[in-house]
Amino acid sequence: MFHRWAVDVVDGLGIPRIAFNGNGCFFSCAFDSILRHTPHEKVHSDYDPFVVPGLPDRIEMTRSQLPPIVRNNRTGFGDMMVKLEQECFGFVVNSFYELEPAYVEYFKKEMAKKAWLVGPVSVCNRNVEDKAERGQKGLH
Repeated sequence: MFHRWAVDVVDGLGIPRIAFNGNGCFFSCAFDSILRHTPHEKVHSDYDPFVVPGLPDRIEMTRSQLPPIVRNNRTGFGDMMVKLEQECFGFVVNSFYELEPAYVEYFKKEMAKKAWLVGPVSVCNRNVEDKAERGQKGLH
């Protein structure tokens, strides 16, 4: 998902591109809707609410909640993301059906994306000693 530089090489070799989506289906569905329909461009301020269109649930956001690169779209980032994802063969998604069934269905049917759910994929430390070992070690 974050190695967009490899797209031309992979596509040039005719290799089907599969991206890993660590955010789950809900995020992808909302992000896709925002990039396609640009509801954030129809409000007057960064704090006016807008509805993310087409989702299974009514989701309201404000422009201030969006990442700056999406909010401003000065670089054509949204257009590039939509194009790259449209040409992707499918996604390995960090989710499972029972967690977000409506968004898994939306992802597959409305966005017409192949998805292989492999979640939850996360660091799972149960005891205090394991939790203390998370992150980078300090330099001594």
